[in-house]
Amino acid sequence: MILVLLACDADTAETDTATTDTAATDTAPVDTAPDSGDPDSGVDTDDAELPIGPWAAVAAGGFHTCGLRDDGSVGCWGYAADDQTTPPAEGRYTALASALSTSCGLTAAGTVECWGAALPGEPAPTGLRTLALGFTHGCGLDEVGSVRCWGDDRFGQASPPAGAYVDVSAGAYHSCALDAAGAVVCWGEGLGVNGSPPNGSTFTTVRAGGAHNCGLDPAGYPACWGLCGGDRCAPPAVPLTTLAAGGVHTCGLDADGAPWCWGLDEDGQCSAVVDTYTGVSAGFRHTCGRTPDGTIRCWGDHGAGQAPDEVP
Repeated sequence: MILVLLACDADTAETDTATTDTAATDTAPVDTAPDSGDPDSGVDTDDAELPIGPWAAVAAGGFHTCGLRDDGSVGCWGYAADDQTTPPAEGRYTALASALSTSCGLTAAGTVECWGAALPGEPAPTGLRTLALGFTHGCGLDEVGSVRCWGDDRFGQASPPAGAYVDVSAGAYHSCALDAAGAVVCWGEGLGVNGSPPNGSTFTTVRAGGAHNCGLDPAGYPACWGLCGGDRCAPPAVPLTTLAAGGVHTCGLDADGAPWCWGLDEDGQCSAVVDTYTGVSAGFRHTCGRTPDGTIRCWGDHGAGQAPDEVP
């Protein structure tokens, strides 16, 4: 039986204050995306042509979504002003990640290829085996477990600490990594807000969201910390197998593949489509999951065509 938790706040009471993205200020906007055009204007979401799967994985971005096929090719849909829905035709990847206006794929050789708005700064490093994207920066683990980052570093989000890690995740303007002992370390904007997990906690997974973070403890129970308005730090007391943190919400899957979501739900990003899933990805204000037959189903903000009910 599939159970869906709809424990999301509709943003009618507690809200968070964010600054405008005008310069390298002390606080970055985390509940509102930086200027990426007007994704809700001039988009025919009903007649937009969708790529065909089946899909092996899905990566939800700011106002677009991309899927990875079994052969490593990619198809994308949604807001396309920066060509973020136009992946390299011949590109073949082992992993996929989407950011605000960018998507990137990781090749079998460990190189990163991106399309859409270019991330600022130096190009991506080589020799990576994992891939994660924030609003305007990226991080990955190399073969020895070191974190390598690139892109926007105004808040130190692309300046990781030394050490060996087993997991890394990129949030809006910060990043977090997990070491082999289950300890989490975070860096970048808002360290006092984003970077302090519950005292004594150890995790098997960490995911960085807009300005919040969530992890799974050794028993699979989620715990969250950071900017907690709208129940972002109020996960269900249910063991989960995977997590995906978005701009203002988080979703996970239980052992039966049922989705559980929490956080702000003003665009329906927590109102999961009832189905069984093998993977889930949380974008800025939308969420997508992959079903066992390789179909992608999405919910939440669909203003730019990024969250169709079904992409077969």
